Amino acid sequence: AAPALSAPPPLPQEWPARWVDMKRGADLATAALYVRYAVRFKTAKGTSVAPAPIENRINIHPMVEMSLVSGVGQPAAYAMVILAEHLRPRMGEADFRAQVEGEFQQLLKDVNSAIADHEQLHMIVVAKDPWSIENGFLTPTMKVRRGRIEKAFEPHVASWYSSGRRVHWH
Repeated sequence: AAPALSAPPPLPQEWPARWVDMKRGADLATAALYVRYAVRFKTAKGTSVAPAPIENRINIHPMVEMSLVSGVGQPAAYAMVILAEHLRPRMGEADFRAQVEGEFQQLLKDVNSAIADHEQLHMIVVAKDPWSIENGFLTPTMKVRRGRIEKAFEPHVASWYSSGRRVHWH
């Protein structure tokens, strides 16, 4: 029998517009594969970006609980992340923030080195509050409400881009 699966495989580079959910069975023979089309957006340069494969790369970092890649009408895409739950209480500590910024600057380099030039991330924004069903940023089935999150943070996006910083806290 095939070994049980514990994590989804990385997405193939040739599937930029799709992402894969694996409904895991007891082994490979019983795993069901579901393919869904991802939401795509266009940057100010008119390039189309598929956020899901980029989000998958970000989400494997141990400091990240959840991420969202956006950049509709912006010069380049950006990522917004929620820190892992056990790390959130330390967000106010200067030393910890410096450590997180270093980790996320490296994450930005790693992700950008693995994706197409037109999909490169300009920055990572660390959101102060987690996304939840209660605050309307997640659906009852725990899916990210992309449009609501983008609208909530829209007033800050221009200043993030103009600052030149690669990691922001909001």
